[in-house]
Amino acid sequence: MDLLASLSSSIHDVVERDLGLREPEMQVSVSASPLVGRLGSLTGTVLTLKDITERKRLERELLEYKEHLEQMVGERTEELRISVETYRTLVTHAQVGIAIHQNGTIVFANEEMLRLSGYSVEELIGMPISRVIDPEQAELIMKRAKDRVDGRSVPESYEMRFVTKDGSIKPTTLSNALIDYQGKPATLVTIFDITDSKLRRELEMANRELEMFAYSVSHDLRAPLRSIDGFGQALIEDAGEQLSPDAREDIARIRGATQRMASLIDAILRLSRLGRTEMKREQLDLSAMAEEIGSDLRAAEPDRNVEFSVAPGLVGLADRTLLRAVLENLLGNAWKFTRRHQNAHIEFGMVERDGKQTYFVRDDGAGFDMKYVDKLFTPFQRLHADADFPGTGIGLATVQRIIRRHGGDIWVESAVEQGTTFFFTLE
Repeated sequence: MDLLASLSSSIHDVVERDLGLREPEMQVSVSASPLVGRLGSLTGTVLTLKDITERKRLERELLEYKEHLEQMVGERTEELRISVETYRTLVTHAQVGIAIHQNGTIVFANEEMLRLSGYSVEELIGMPISRVIDPEQAELIMKRAKDRVDGRSVPESYEMRFVTKDGSIKPTTLSNALIDYQGKPATLVTIFDITDSKLRRELEMANRELEMFAYSVSHDLRAPLRSIDGFGQALIEDAGEQLSPDAREDIARIRGATQRMASLIDAILRLSRLGRTEMKREQLDLSAMAEEIGSDLRAAEPDRNVEFSVAPGLVGLADRTLLRAVLENLLGNAWKFTRRHQNAHIEFGMVERDGKQTYFVRDDGAGFDMKYVDKLFTPFQRLHADADFPGTGIGLATVQRIIRRHGGDIWVESAVEQGTTFFFTLE
């Protein structure tokens, strides 16, 4: 046997072999040790046999299982590769905008999302997702996103006004789902443009009909208001001498109320049309625009002593008509609320806040208590009596809506009799 031959070649070695006896019924492990006499010669061999049949069976099964497992892993890897490629193709070329954001920051966007937004992938990745949401909805939608991550029940789908790179707004349907992205919690959003949907066309038609109705109602309201004002004026002219001072004052109050109501009707119509006004962004010389508005204000009240200063070279990318309305409102307010100061100062300039160019309109006029600041941009909420500073309460609501449509923000700092400063940004 090979085992005994091995012993004869080296009498001091212990040799082990696995042998099959009546293969495959039994396998044994044979250990052969030399038996050496006094004179160092080999006198015999000690053989030790151990039944290893079960061990060999388990080894064969383990080897077969390993080969089977490697085959399964290979097949699964190929299936996963095909699945990933299919997923990537479907997501990349889907006809809906798909994005993933983590903690409000966009980390993935497909081709349709880029097309919808107008941004390049380099611009969109890393951008706060709130930038593509109408500012009037952004706070609510981002709160929903946080509540969803925290496990609270919130709507998964709803309509959203989508803001593109050029500032235009698209009506969309938004859906959300919590996912794991690169090992971290994330939110998958799908955005479907419904601008051309049948529902959207019906809604636009209803809005046009509502606007026509509003014009009709406003026209019907204006006619009796003009009559009341006209007859009040005629009464003063025809019978003024026969009326008591109190009666003449009452008629003046009636006329004043009808004129204020007419102004309110006009303001409401302007505010309702603002959201449907098409925006055309262009590079504007804001300094020149502010100087022109200041000249108009001086011409209207040439006797007032107001120092009007405008920082040179201020520019901004915005819609000309809408931005002029912003400056007319803010500068007009500054002019109005400095009326009781013999010497007033109004300033239009720019500072940097949080890395953004921030424009401001500052005056040293009446100011207001900042505890009422939440009312400032609400329609019809006024912080001063009409007798002191007349107005409709619509102007600042209009300004805020315009600034938000431009993707910017507006806020105010003020103190009673120490003036007011309005700050605003553009995207």
